[in-house]
Amino acid sequence: DGTETFYDIVRVYNDHFRASMDVTIYPNPATNENLHLRIQTGDDHTPINIRVFDLKGKVHYSRTMNSSLNMDEQILPDERMIPGVYFMVIQQGDDTKKKKIVIR
Repeated sequence: DGTETFYDIVRVYNDHFRASMDVTIYPNPATNENLHLRIQTGDDHTPINIRVFDLKGKVHYSRTMNSSLNMDEQILPDERMIPGVYFMVIQQGDDTKKKKIVIR
């Protein structure tokens, strides 16, 4: 019949529906030259910050990278890590994952 109806614009925020970040470190235990990280996230706009610490709090690796929904990265520390336990912290916005790594 040709009638038209106009409505006000409604803004929708969908940040609450974003999938949580899933992080896999492999192999674990690993070596300095063979440490990989797989990240799956529902946010391909927010940068990801990755840091590796020893038990004394010294940073052995720090990198900020652009995100994508699925990422596979090789982690190459700034210096040789001696065998032992380390912690990796992966942050994307408000989402933070902490993982234990064993270097042999």
